[in-house]
Amino acid sequence: NSIGSISEVSGTINTAIQKSRDYFLFDREGRYGSKHVWFKTRAKDPKGRIVNCLVLPHRRGQDYLDLILRIEVTPETHAFECQNGKTMLGRLMVSIKESQQLIDPFAFRYNYSRRMHECITDKNDWTPATFIGYKYMCENGSVFTENDVTNVRPVIVAPVDKVDCPSIVFIILPNDKAENYGMAKMTCHYHHGVQSQCIVASKFSQQKAKDQ
Repeated sequence: NSIGSISEVSGTINTAIQKSRDYFLFDREGRYGSKHVWFKTRAKDPKGRIVNCLVLPHRRGQDYLDLILRIEVTPETHAFECQNGKTMLGRLMVSIKESQQLIDPFAFRYNYSRRMHECITDKNDWTPATFIGYKYMCENGSVFTENDVTNVRPVIVAPVDKVDCPSIVFIILPNDKAENYGMAKMTCHYHHGVQSQCIVASKFSQQKAKDQ
């Protein structure tokens, strides 16, 4: 059996890519926002380098994404106005119950299997943490709570197609015909610029752990 024409295959792959972006980048189901964490992936920084990033909650109506980069790449994550009207730049940080020290976003996560937040310790181990809220830390050491600031806006933005998601598309083929395999691989690579992994349906159904 044929998997269809190039346009049909491209349409199917495009739908899969959009669903992936809806789930991970736009957080349509609230997987990240409800846990006060962010989807981690890669994107191009302002200098064109591929770097790790965290995706901030998507603001409806905008056609780009707001990002957090590692502190050594771009320390500031947001601009905001203080109560005295002065505009400041700061880094979004996480406040937890277990420590007075603020936690960098890249050192904070939600462990879905253990159903708890975790942060990285000085020994580079993940340890349980209790989320309190967000704060903004400026380069001069001053710290502001969310109630201390207004007109908060992210400083790092990127077009959706410059953010790595999905990293790979898995395709289940009806049979092992070479033309089907070639069509799927070519369409992913040349039409969508995404890696692909193909598997024949009969072999997939025989796997014991399909979710892997």
